[in-house]
Amino acid sequence: MDALEPEFMFDTQVDIEQQVAHLAANGQMHYLDKYLYALRRRFLWREDERWLREVKAGAISISEFDARVAARDGQREQENRSHWLSVYERIRQLASYLEHTGSYHHGTLTRRLRERFGRSVRLLREHSSGGLILELDGGPNVGSGQKLEDGLALANFVCALADEVTVTPPDVHCYFAAVDQATTRLNAAASPSIPACRRIETIELQEAGLI
Repeated sequence: MDALEPEFMFDTQVDIEQQVAHLAANGQMHYLDKYLYALRRRFLWREDERWLREVKAGAISISEFDARVAARDGQREQENRSHWLSVYERIRQLASYLEHTGSYHHGTLTRRLRERFGRSVRLLREHSSGGLILELDGGPNVGSGQKLEDGLALANFVCALADEVTVTPPDVHCYFAAVDQATTRLNAAASPSIPACRRIETIELQEAGLI
């Protein structure tokens, strides 16, 4: 406990090299993992634990450990950002396509989506809700839990979601917040974002036997 007694040992503004050196001077380097967690309240990945063993062995400094962690986390953040930007772009492409596809019949829509997007997009009926969803290759199931009964309801939801992700940060939590917002907009009786004429025009075309 003597190694942890000085107040500076839990001051996050103090140079970490000084804190770890004090731990080493008191022969307590075997507590380095637990000390860092207590100091920073940050989960240590297995890779972090492996690098910390190198610190304990004197192979690298604690500053080098922090540099490796920062580089790794930065790369993960960039990969995550790129992934969700790609998902958002695919949702916008789907919205544009569905808005002008000309038919919302399940079979016709399935065929046209396959022709346009190949196997990267699949129109399915969700087992849990019974609603239509779009399964994106490497992405989320668009429409999951929404109970979208037909192709038109799916198209309206995708269009609303496309509007939302245009101004949504590329992140999984932000994506689901956009889903909630799109749902709220669709449920609003006078939402300006959902073109009411789209449903009317489609019904008229169906009645006329044109689609």
